[in-house]
Amino acid sequence: MATLGVFFPSFFILVLLIPYHDRLKGVEKVRMMEQGVLGAFIGMIALVLYNFGRTSLVDIPRILMAAAAFVAVYKR
Repeated sequence: MATLGVFFPSFFILVLLIPYHDRLKGVEKVRMMEQGVLGAFIGMIALVLYNFGRTSLVDIPRILMAAAAFVAVYKR
């Protein structure tokens, strides 16, 4: 129920607004709102990554494993 309560409202709003996006993307206030939401989202993800790194990268082996995983994902 908690998952539905968190994700359903935003999903429902998105489904309702998708048909009107092409028409609304030319409106300056809508673009400013989208930029604000995107900035807030990027800030939230940065905070989550910072907290995750602070709590999980506590010793040298974990730091080395994280670096190796990052290099593996980066190089594919």
